[in-house]
Amino acid sequence: MVSLLPKLSKVSSISEEDNKKSLVYVLQFINIFDEGIKRKSKFIPMIKARANAYRVYKSLEKEAEGDVLPRIAERKIEWLRNGIDKKDIKKSKISLRDYYIGMLSTVLYTIKHELGIEYELLMSRDDDEIFCKLYVTEYWLKKRADDTDYHLKFRKKKKWDKKFQMASPYGPFSLNKKYSGKGKKIFNCYDEKQRESDEGTFFTYNDKVRLLNDAIYTKLDLYVLKNFDIMIDAFPIHENASLNVLKKKWATLKAIHKAQPLDDIKNYYSESIALYFAWMGVYAIFMGYCAAVGLIVFIILCISSAMGENTIYTGTQVFFCLFLAIWASFFDQFWTREERKLAWKWGTANMTKQVHHREKFEGKFQFDEVTGKMKVLKRDSEKRNLKKSISFAVIGFLIAAVIAIVIAIFRLRVYMKSTNDLKDYGSIVPAIVYAIQISIFDLIYSKVSIWLNNLENHETTNDYNNNLALKLFLFRFINSYCGLFYIAFIKMYLSSDQCTENGCMWDLGLQLSIIFITNMILNIIEIGLPWFLYKFRVQWEERKMKKHMSKAMRKELLSIEIQSKYEPYENPIEDYMEMALQFGFIALFGSSFPLLPILAFIEIILEIRVDAWKLCNITRRPDPVKCENIGIWKNIVVFIAYFGAITNSGIVVFTSGALNHFELPTKIVVFFIIEHLFIFGIATVSYFIPDSSKIVNRGIAWCRRITQKKEFGKLMDDRPSFVRRDSLSSDFSIFLSYYDMTYHEH
Repeated sequence: MVSLLPKLSKVSSISEEDNKKSLVYVLQFINIFDEGIKRKSKFIPMIKARANAYRVYKSLEKEAEGDVLPRIAERKIEWLRNGIDKKDIKKSKISLRDYYIGMLSTVLYTIKHELGIEYELLMSRDDDEIFCKLYVTEYWLKKRADDTDYHLKFRKKKKWDKKFQMASPYGPFSLNKKYSGKGKKIFNCYDEKQRESDEGTFFTYNDKVRLLNDAIYTKLDLYVLKNFDIMIDAFPIHENASLNVLKKKWATLKAIHKAQPLDDIKNYYSESIALYFAWMGVYAIFMGYCAAVGLIVFIILCISSAMGENTIYTGTQVFFCLFLAIWASFFDQFWTREERKLAWKWGTANMTKQVHHREKFEGKFQFDEVTGKMKVLKRDSEKRNLKKSISFAVIGFLIAAVIAIVIAIFRLRVYMKSTNDLKDYGSIVPAIVYAIQISIFDLIYSKVSIWLNNLENHETTNDYNNNLALKLFLFRFINSYCGLFYIAFIKMYLSSDQCTENGCMWDLGLQLSIIFITNMILNIIEIGLPWFLYKFRVQWEERKMKKHMSKAMRKELLSIEIQSKYEPYENPIEDYMEMALQFGFIALFGSSFPLLPILAFIEIILEIRVDAWKLCNITRRPDPVKCENIGIWKNIVVFIAYFGAITNSGIVVFTSGALNHFELPTKIVVFFIIEHLFIFGIATVSYFIPDSSKIVNRGIAWCRRITQKKEFGKLMDDRPSFVRRDSLSSDFSIFLSYYDMTYHEH
């Protein structure tokens, strides 16, 4: 290993245990010493260079108060010194290399001397990149956690033996001398493999990343560093020991029959990613139930059809429609309870909503009188409204284009069925073309929706993700389902495109099965693409690598450099979207093909392990994100469940043939009656099944009480206090309400 900096001396006043360093994060910079940069004749105006420097430090030169820039800027960097004549600044230029060196020097100085984060610089194998490995000590983590009231998990006590005490509380860490000697009795400790133990660190790797990122962003804007082409990227690092455990017990098809290690996933990645896989697990269980019922229904339909029992055949179809409507509601309610349970278990229940300012938010960078800090403020509302109008217009145009293409595909179907030579292929070929069209337009619209969402310039990450999810779902809902609505409810009334002899239910089932099979094939291709890109990047680096570099150095740098070539993991929006659409196929139209849930179940089981494999093998470790729930995706699932009640009512009345002997007005009346009954059934399920169990509610209240006791200085003393109610202050009356709720147990 070739270090570009001397090793840092240890602080003598801190214990050896507190002085233990941990590698937490990696910053990836361009190599400012590269000969290619030296040869570049580019120059940058000094006024722009100075503005960029202040922007990295979240300030403007004219608004800067005190020493915004580190002292090294005044002492060592000519173009950043104070007192330079403004006329000289406007006229002068500096070389690109001097600009890079000045910026990197100030950033590294801030990291080491102002934030107290230790670092080590390593050169890439082909000398075109510098990797900055960031280390923090145990004491630094404790100090940062104390300053920010960071919550850590309490150590479980033996007397916490009631069911509502199975999940340990989380409370703010404190360096107060009164508590410092009791730390290991209060908080969990973790060994080097992130396992709970009697000795070790108080902080998991995710805790360390969050604390380090929080510290860096108080002084520096890493996104601006990337935007100014000074920094390439920043990422947490994979830990081979913990990662290999996940690979063996989770990210492999050999573990397909095993339950997912959700706690391990949460500990290694984050609550956000663990919630996605937990949701997938619950979805797989419910799809398994649906597949079993669908298989029984399919067998009954086959037998009744062979025997000519139309009454049994139609009655079974109606039953399956009703089952799907109620099944979708049960899935939503069960997941809500499971989600609440996991939030309690992982310490995120009722957590304070964190608003993350989006890095790419554009606006005027100026002083915000509300927060008292420099920040990017919103631009003119008229421009924002104009951009939203453009988004609506583009979305409307694309939706109209999709509907036109679907009409053209079904016109092709009519043409083929009316042509003798093509008649035999009149059902299959248009169905395949429609399935391929769905995938192509989904890909196109994904790019367009991201562009539109960026154009709208959302201020927070949460707003950005929610708006992107809604755009994607709106378009894909129409793109995926409009052809199916045509077959189910319109086709039977057109003389030019009549259903087959087996009825519109058969046509609908054929189209659904082809869409599913096509999607499964495309998913296999999608899996291979990230792997191919990763291999291409690694091989490209191998070709560029200098032959004279020692094998020892190659081996030392291999892990970090290879991880830098992995695909970044942004968020699970696309993964959620894919499964939400699949849920829609089943909940809305599954009654037309009872075997469809079996295909869906197989796809879900494979998707869980494939997503896990991608995450563990060809994806960078993402920054850990805490969250309490799956957010807007729950609303989308609820919408599909209720819309499924309407769709299934229509299939029973108009498509199944059960009411063919009635006139259209009568069918419409029956449709509204059945639709109201289905929705009433869903609402009844939601009403009688609470969002969380009694144990979870008590557990959350108990955890809050224990946390409050720590904040009041009564560490780990969970025995009831015999204090008169009228002697308590208003703050302690709240405290007592939790005592009443949790300790009058039998």
